[in-house]
Amino acid sequence: MTDRRTSIAITGLLLMAISADNSAANEDVAAILRDVGEQCTAMHGYDWRNPGDIGQSELAPGEKAWRDCVYAGIRRDVIPRSAVPEDYERIIAEDQQFTRAIEAGTMTRDERWQRNKSATAAARAKDSAVAATKPLNKTKAADVQQQKAFDQLVKGQLNDMLRNQTRPHYMR
Repeated sequence: MTDRRTSIAITGLLLMAISADNSAANEDVAAILRDVGEQCTAMHGYDWRNPGDIGQSELAPGEKAWRDCVYAGIRRDVIPRSAVPEDYERIIAEDQQFTRAIEAGTMTRDERWQRNKSATAAARAKDSAVAATKPLNKTKAADVQQQKAFDQLVKGQLNDMLRNQTRPHYMR
């Protein structure tokens, strides 16, 4: 149970690291990370859901290449959506350092999991706080403004029709 939990630490923790204020984005990123994990498993042969019987101070065959592949997927697909991309870069760098420590026998898989869990919880909280304070981006603001203008136009035309008791040309 511990090995399974540890082997999916970076993926599982980053899944939790998405802003709690945006459940659609949460589902989106969760799906992206599952896809990244599946693609990396197909490429490197390491199955993060079932790492096999490995010790606390060793890596599974293909795990390091798999993790590198997942890091690349996170950088490509998750970090651009985050309000705090530097925190996710730091988590990746720390996970790489922890993985080297496991190889050297100076850290256990459980220790890596605990540290990743703490760092990701902090990043998640910061991501939510920063995302909540950011204004709408210009594209979204422009879309909202355009929709309001359209609504006013339609309401104005409806009011004119009611006021003048006229029918639109297609109803005459």
